[in-house]
Amino acid sequence: CDLLTKLVCTQLMSFRTSANLKKMVHFHGVQRRMLTQMAAENNYLTVVGDQIADLIEITDAEGAALVMDGQFKTFGQTPEVEDIGKLADWMDGMPDFEVFESQHLSGHIEWAEKFSEMASGMLAIRISYIRQGYLMWFRPEVVRTVKWAGEPKKMQDKDQRLNPRKSFETWKELTRGRSDPWTEMEVESATDFRGALMTIGLKRAEEAVQLGEARFLQLTNALPHPVWTADDDGVLTFVNQKWLDQGLGNDGRWFEQESLAIEDRHQTGQAWKVSVAKGTPFELEVRFCSPLEQTERWNLVRAIPYFRANGSRAGWAGICTDLTDRRQREATLRMTEKLALTGRMTSVIAHEINNPLEAIINLLYLLADRVTDDEVARDYIGSAENELQRISGITKQTLRWSKESVQKAEYGTAGAMFKDVLQLYAGKIKNRAVTVTIEGGEDVHFFGTIGQLGQVMANLLANALQAVSVGGRIWLSAIAEGDMMEIIVRDDGQGMSDQTLRNLFQPFYSTRGDLGNGLGLYISHEIVERHGGSIVVNSQLGVGTEIRVRLPARSPAAS
Repeated sequence: CDLLTKLVCTQLMSFRTSANLKKMVHFHGVQRRMLTQMAAENNYLTVVGDQIADLIEITDAEGAALVMDGQFKTFGQTPEVEDIGKLADWMDGMPDFEVFESQHLSGHIEWAEKFSEMASGMLAIRISYIRQGYLMWFRPEVVRTVKWAGEPKKMQDKDQRLNPRKSFETWKELTRGRSDPWTEMEVESATDFRGALMTIGLKRAEEAVQLGEARFLQLTNALPHPVWTADDDGVLTFVNQKWLDQGLGNDGRWFEQESLAIEDRHQTGQAWKVSVAKGTPFELEVRFCSPLEQTERWNLVRAIPYFRANGSRAGWAGICTDLTDRRQREATLRMTEKLALTGRMTSVIAHEINNPLEAIINLLYLLADRVTDDEVARDYIGSAENELQRISGITKQTLRWSKESVQKAEYGTAGAMFKDVLQLYAGKIKNRAVTVTIEGGEDVHFFGTIGQLGQVMANLLANALQAVSVGGRIWLSAIAEGDMMEIIVRDDGQGMSDQTLRNLFQPFYSTRGDLGNGLGLYISHEIVERHGGSIVVNSQLGVGTEIRVRLPARSPAAS
């Protein structure tokens, strides 16, 4: 009998093991089929949604639901979508859970009793820690009849003796709100499927991070502006290629860069602290000195905070926009307005001076006729007339420049122009004992407005006289070069610095303080360019300066 019992038990265990093995193979087959399709798709969760009908076979359930960020896919016997959403919210309150299983869901959630008929049991897995993502399987209620040996809730009278037939008479009770229990194999199948999903999700996340980084680098490096990111302390965490191309560093606090103008560093650091403290966007105009160009350029620096999924601030993203050209255009506009006003005032002043000047010249002429016997007095009167003629020449030249539109281009020689300007500055040349050497130019012709080009030559000579010391030397020369000619003004003065050379032709820029208006070279440059020529300046501190003016040698029609 014992042997027969053992044989029967062994056979029953074999049948059960075979059934379990067959069930396990089926579970794994369904998982393998779904996971193969998911691995081939970029959005693997789409496959889960499309194949949701196969999900119920993973746990032998009657219904299944996929929840992802408020989107639902269901199949089979499931609660209403609204109730599934409430279940997802309930599980959000258990951040540490990975797998949940129960055959008596209403025992955990009272309001689950309303759908216990179709979903008394639930097996759920979390498929995302960042987004709201769950897979749920449901089993319907199974009404069972439980037989008791006697009614369990009925109390026996203490004086009444037990009667085997009556006291232990079979009592039946119906149980509701429960489903078939989830077997260990079914829970393991769901757990294994979750592990595979998380592995695929991790791989996709890594690929997405790599793709995002590549896209971010490509985008930021394609921008024509320096782009950077930094932490709350301002320490750089990323810079694009444009930032590096401008000679800026890629570590340390961005507002402590050596290329940031010293005058702007304190103000920038304080403004950054305020933005970080308040969490507001940062915006400030600052100056960067490019090590490559050795020039200061104005930049509008903007930075905004960016945040993690949990809402905490992760850092700041910034961009620098070059404002130098815009500022120069604005400055040029202001200077143009000032030049226009200066021109009008100059014309009025020259006109007002010219009228009494002619009267003084006439009076001196009459005075000279009356002084006939005093040679010294006549010499003084002659000198006064010469100086007045020089002043008259200057005012007339100024008036011609202010009315340049009515002047016509004509041929002239460099030698004649040299003679005129030397006569204009003869007094100053003599007083400073400056030696002026003319090297050619008598037969070198140019084509242009003589009055305007004379103004250019006068400005160049005036600057040379200002640059040389007492007893210094100036050389004037001219050479012909085909359709062009070149005038050269050279001196042995103190020379100019690189900064002065960079600003030499800017309006109102002067190294003489209140003694100069900064318009001479600016006007000269404009006149030469309008004639189709150019001005090149070479200077060295302690050696001197050489200015070369190229002008057309003949009219465009003749060329």
